[in-house]
Amino acid sequence: ELKNDIGNYINNRLTSIITVDLVGIDKLSNGMGIILLFQGIATAIGTPAAGAMRDAFEKHARPFLWPYFMFGSFVVLSGIILFTIPILIRIDKNRQNLLKLPSDTNVLSHLDNNSSSH
Repeated sequence: ELKNDIGNYINNRLTSIITVDLVGIDKLSNGMGIILLFQGIATAIGTPAAGAMRDAFEKHARPFLWPYFMFGSFVVLSGIILFTIPILIRIDKNRQNLLKLPSDTNVLSHLDNNSSSH
């Protein structure tokens, strides 16, 4: 379907852009390798886990929905994590800038140096 093709196109393009933002262009191949590793693991584990969940919840109403809820919540959680990374980076940079104080923070020593030079 067209909507799946558009979603896959956007996902494939954004994955490399976000990876460059997180790890840098010099480590893009390493970052993409790790992403593909985890996608492969998720694919290998996800399908049997979804089947096991469906079997475990077959006495409940609509047992086929429970795996979607579970794995969908993981997707939402990963989106929240990706959303908070730039905020945490900005907070860390602000904290580092605050810690970069001059070595001599004594105001009186600066006043003494200025008055003795006149």
